[in-house]
Amino acid sequence: MNENQKPVSRASTAIQIADFNLLSEDIDYDPPSHRFFISSVREKKLVVVNDVATGTATDFAKAPDNWPMLAVKVDHPHGRLWATEVAMQGFEIVPKSDWGKSAVLCYDLKTGKLQRRIDGPPGSALGDMTLMPNGDVIVSDGSGGGVYRLTATGSELERLDNGDFISPQTAAVHPDGKHIFVPDYLRGIGVLDTATKQVRWLSLEQRFALSGIDGLYFDLGKLIAVQNGTSPERVVAFTLDATLSKIESETVIERSTETLGDPTHGVMIGSDFFYIANSGWDTLQDDGTPKPDATPARSKLMRAKINPAR
Repeated sequence: MNENQKPVSRASTAIQIADFNLLSEDIDYDPPSHRFFISSVREKKLVVVNDVATGTATDFAKAPDNWPMLAVKVDHPHGRLWATEVAMQGFEIVPKSDWGKSAVLCYDLKTGKLQRRIDGPPGSALGDMTLMPNGDVIVSDGSGGGVYRLTATGSELERLDNGDFISPQTAAVHPDGKHIFVPDYLRGIGVLDTATKQVRWLSLEQRFALSGIDGLYFDLGKLIAVQNGTSPERVVAFTLDATLSKIESETVIERSTETLGDPTHGVMIGSDFFYIANSGWDTLQDDGTPKPDATPARSKLMRAKINPAR
């Protein structure tokens, strides 16, 4: 346990976000335009980081219902940007009459114009998202436990699971395109068959901690996890075996450092993993208001090399 508390840092600061009030949640990247898109919880919007030197961000789109914005994903081939907004239960900045509502949003990637809005199930918190290779959207309901699919041109959410998950978070697409790795905040990592709705759980092997994962990403046989539900919080890469069905080893990317703070999500760009650190969640009370003695957080984008051989 003492060894687990020792600082580890295999990452460096890539960008320091200028806005102290942003409360950065999710991030994605558009390669052709070299733009980072970041969702804001407290300011209820999506921003674009255009100047990496100063970390200055400009507004891309506002939440149509004025709820906190959580997930964000870029679908450049189809010219779309997907996001979610969630009327977070108990949050002071959300009208009580809206609590328990959420929606999936589709924007024009160039203009930021809202093209579609799809309501989530009653009582849902659609806080996490990933995209399938064909452009279909996978969203996770961290409150109600469901994992849903929205076809690229659809208008209704289809539930993909049979109720195995308690609090599913950001899923990662399996290379076969038929399965997804779903991190459950309490249960670990489940491999969901999108056709049969069956779930197989990755073994802990009596040595891996797989709970508390907020963001999960797959790259060349590795699962990169942002764990803000562990103590200490950390970013870690799990190496899978050749069949992608078993964890063989882990490499801690960052933990117990001054820069990490409360990490949330990330994005793979080439061989590098960029992730949000010091998001600001740890400066808030349960109702979303700042803690009396908290110092405003200035989020960072950290950069770590995951697969040097790429």
